[in-house]
Amino acid sequence: VMLGVFAVFTIPVLVWNAQHAWITLLHLRARGGLDGAPRFSLGEFFTYLGLHLGVYSPLIFIGLVGCLGWAWKKAATHSKPRFLLAFTLPLFVMYFGLAFKQSGEPNWTAPASLSLAILATVFWLELAREKKWARIYVMAALALGGVMSVLTLDMEMLRRTGIPLSYDSDPSSRLRGWQTAAEKVEEVRQKFEARQGRPVFLIANKYGTAASLGFYFKDPHREAPDHPPVYVPESAWPDNQFYFWPRYDELVEFTDVARERLRPATNLDPTVRAELAAALADLPPADAAHSEADSERCRRFLRALKPAAPELGIDDYFTEAMGYNPFLGRTALFITDRPESDAPSIFDRTFARSEMIACFDVIRRGLPLRQIRIFACYDYHLQEL
Repeated sequence: VMLGVFAVFTIPVLVWNAQHAWITLLHLRARGGLDGAPRFSLGEFFTYLGLHLGVYSPLIFIGLVGCLGWAWKKAATHSKPRFLLAFTLPLFVMYFGLAFKQSGEPNWTAPASLSLAILATVFWLELAREKKWARIYVMAALALGGVMSVLTLDMEMLRRTGIPLSYDSDPSSRLRGWQTAAEKVEEVRQKFEARQGRPVFLIANKYGTAASLGFYFKDPHREAPDHPPVYVPESAWPDNQFYFWPRYDELVEFTDVARERLRPATNLDPTVRAELAAALADLPPADAAHSEADSERCRRFLRALKPAAPELGIDDYFTEAMGYNPFLGRTALFITDRPESDAPSIFDRTFARSEMIACFDVIRRGLPLRQIRIFACYDYHLQEL
């Protein structure tokens, strides 16, 4: 019954994935290393094991795993440990099995640790009543786990005491310093736009950089209400959620512009409004094979839209496309936290030229946290197929 109810609630997820190129399955296949050639690596397995020892704390994780043999024996005759093991073993076996090919993330086994913690608590309580060493082990594990938890929540505690802990060895460093970086990027952007005399749009090297900077911008400068404040490089493959959000390489449909201009709040000339509404209603279906008569209806629509949206520069005599890209001819600032000497190679095919205009270090407590490089990419054009 539980699995049946679970299956029902996965239907929306399956429907969404079917509509979006099964991106979740593709993502998980890549993260699990299943998209590459078969291989066996003990080093990857021990790396994954080491990550668990660090995340759970060594003594606690050993204590969790140490109860599995006892739980397996109990499960042969008791339903409760068998029920709990059913939520533990499949995840542990699957992810540690995959780790022989490629190490994953330690949080992937987190759901399994919930039921495993209950089993471990029963096991160590029983053992601690009988063995003195078990009581000492439990107290040491809890003490070490408590200290590690506090430090994990705020590694800055060590630096406040004067310990110069490098941010390179701090897993939480990727969470810090983005507000400072965003302020500096905004300053570079403002100065560059003042020199150029026109606004630019922003592209980050990856979705984490784009999301972090966009969150802290005081003035996001969104290109449109639904657009992200910072884009990621265009891609024909759905790498992440930015692929499904409005992108700078997409065409804006002229029909969408027309519907926007026909809203009651817009102050269109009544004659222009009437002609545009009639031409829009007369358009042939977008997916239909167009005859010469249909082409003429499209041209009529463009002629009606031209006075309603003069900023688009519509050429109704030569334009056959029913959309435009508002980023054509514009300059972008590419922002990266990687030591890149040039903008990505795809920019060579979509921008006329690029140059580095800024490079600065984000310093925190006197230690380098990350380096941000900004490239100006001029004259955007659509990539030729």
